[in-house]
Amino acid sequence: MSIELEFHLEDCQPLDVRALLPAELRCMKLDQLKQLKLSHGREQVPLNDVCKIHVHDDQQGKLTFAGDTHLLTRAGYKMESGELIVSGNAGDLAGAEMSGGMMQICGNAGELAGAYMSGGILRISGSAGDQVGAQLIGRKYGLNGGEIYISGDAGSKTGSHMRRGLIVVGRGTQHLTGYRMWAGTIMVFGIIGKQAGLGMQRGTIVANSSMPLLPGFHRSCQVDFIWLKIYFRHLKDCGMPPPHGWNSDAFFRYVGQFSELGKGEILLHELP
Repeated sequence: MSIELEFHLEDCQPLDVRALLPAELRCMKLDQLKQLKLSHGREQVPLNDVCKIHVHDDQQGKLTFAGDTHLLTRAGYKMESGELIVSGNAGDLAGAEMSGGMMQICGNAGELAGAYMSGGILRISGSAGDQVGAQLIGRKYGLNGGEIYISGDAGSKTGSHMRRGLIVVGRGTQHLTGYRMWAGTIMVFGIIGKQAGLGMQRGTIVANSSMPLLPGFHRSCQVDFIWLKIYFRHLKDCGMPPPHGWNSDAFFRYVGQFSELGKGEILLHELP
């Protein structure tokens, strides 16, 4: 059984859809689903008041959000399994605290997409706002596992406090990419903004080029790591092949940040 929810929101108040997860909805009867309460601004409203519910008798088991999806916050929040598709733009905190399953956003995503995520796959066909895969208030770490793929750009503090996992950005990122990063890998097919790796402990940032790097990063050498080629094959299989030349050319390695542990690295295809 697949479920499609076509949202029609008459005002600009955000709708918190954290309760709408594929595994949970499959176990509900239609009457229960219609009366499921959601936070709409300061009010609690039944699902049937804010969307049309379409149930399809198939074996795919997908949950799809359609209509006014740009006002939906916390889509896929704490998702553990199943497949969720947002057919347009998504609001803030999409995929936050995911631990499994696959979520596809066919448009852009707001801030804190994939924040404190620990597993699963989050795909964003457009661009994403600030703090992709970052920490949440009260949490020590950001992305702690799983994979985030963004076809467009990403905002500031992408991968902030990241501890594990993979973030791939098809174009560029804004300032403070990998801010206070503990570990993990961030790949940016375009340019990373200013102050990349500020407070970085460990981990790897791979980019096509960069704005001027912080003085806490020192140029080490040219590298041609085997593990990079393995990552590139994985990206190709995932539908996000790296830029032309990445498979054959060496990268310039910068190590730092020496005001911290000095065990992080930034690998650039072109000099900043």
